[in-house]
Amino acid sequence: MKTFAKKSLFSGSQAAPPAGQVRFRACALALALAALPLASCALAGHDLAVEIRVPALPSMWDRAEFWELRVEQGGICSAPILARPGESLFLSLPRSSTAYVYCVALLGAAKSLPFGAVWPQHGIPSASERLGLALPLTAAGGFAASFGALLERGGIDAAGFNAARFGREAEARVVDPWTLDLSALASAVARGSFRADSLRDSPEASLEQLQLPLELAGETLVPSSPWAQALSVAPDGSLALALCYRPRAYFVRGHELRAGLSPEGEPCWSIKATPGAGGL
Repeated sequence: MKTFAKKSLFSGSQAAPPAGQVRFRACALALALAALPLASCALAGHDLAVEIRVPALPSMWDRAEFWELRVEQGGICSAPILARPGESLFLSLPRSSTAYVYCVALLGAAKSLPFGAVWPQHGIPSASERLGLALPLTAAGGFAASFGALLERGGIDAAGFNAARFGREAEARVVDPWTLDLSALASAVARGSFRADSLRDSPEASLEQLQLPLELAGETLVPSSPWAQALSVAPDGSLALALCYRPRAYFVRGHELRAGLSPEGEPCWSIKATPGAGGL
């Protein structure tokens, strides 16, 4: 019978761990290995790889280089992902529950209002051979996703509420959906009294003449909303602006302008520096 010399599994001067520690490590490794197939099955069973189609930048945001993308599920937001305009990303989204996908244009230190989509309501067939579905991010989709997430965070039972159609109706009926009172609309959904004809343009006052700092004379104000128009400041620093009850935001050369109407219908506006806003 051949005999073999016993050799340590630990080379050099490293001492072998105590027997109890070896048993602990072995058990931990066995448990980890046993869990791997379960984790893989859970991922395969409950998540789908989806092609996220990042939009091109609207012309008024053309100085931005990136979109910042996030996914929200169950009131929890993912870490941000930087994406270039017009590219496609592949993300894992839940197979049988709702997720809200947003992307905002990075305008220096400021951020636009979101483009986005509601998953799976906005899903369409993918051109990729590897994937079955794609999710294009649009302005109406971003508005719909923001409202759907607002309902979910507020604990409002929105079962059967078609957020994707809500976004399309808002875009078709209102000049700028971001001027709508989302809290009032959410309350209507909660009461079961929401109707598409609730989507109406916010009452606006006549054009107000604002006097901005002279250093901004001749500059172009970039709106945060994809539906709003860029505005030009006159050579004397004045700006004609239509106001509504939900304040609008504009960005220019390291400044943010917010302007709207008070609950009493009085014009109110403010302008502040936004440090690090770059050349926007």
